[in-house]
Amino acid sequence: MTLLEWLDDHLEEWVLVGCLVTLSFLTIINVITRYLSLYSLTWSEEICKLSLITSGFFSIGYCVKNDLMIRLDACLQFVSSRIRTILEFAVSALLLLFFSIAFYAGIQVVQENLISRQESAALRIPVHYIYMIAASGFALALFRLLQRFVMKVRKVGNETNP
Repeated sequence: MTLLEWLDDHLEEWVLVGCLVTLSFLTIINVITRYLSLYSLTWSEEICKLSLITSGFFSIGYCVKNDLMIRLDACLQFVSSRIRTILEFAVSALLLLFFSIAFYAGIQVVQENLISRQESAALRIPVHYIYMIAASGFALALFRLLQRFVMKVRKVGNETNP
């Protein structure tokens, strides 16, 4: 298995696990230090916030990749397989449009924050890195959606041309 294949199979999972471990560990440490010394670790709160943001945006790509999006399956049971396929392609096209707009808007926000040179409060991280998380999450969702779209097209092509 090459590195690209491994990343294709496990990237989102490892990012989400890393964020969860970081979030859990730092929250426990912060609770302990708050209880023992009545002092809060501001840097750990900011890292937890970044982990939560990262997990939120990377989970979009994970859900798209594993086809875990919210849908009305009950409605699809009453239509033919041809109409179901058409509806799935229409939903994919709408998601493609939405993720494209969100990615474009995310890039615009990153560019605006590059100019302002604003930094986060506790860790002094340039804010454009934080906004880059959103743009990266939508880019990954776009990539995963295009992957699924190509797989669906191939599947439909194989079904019609046996």
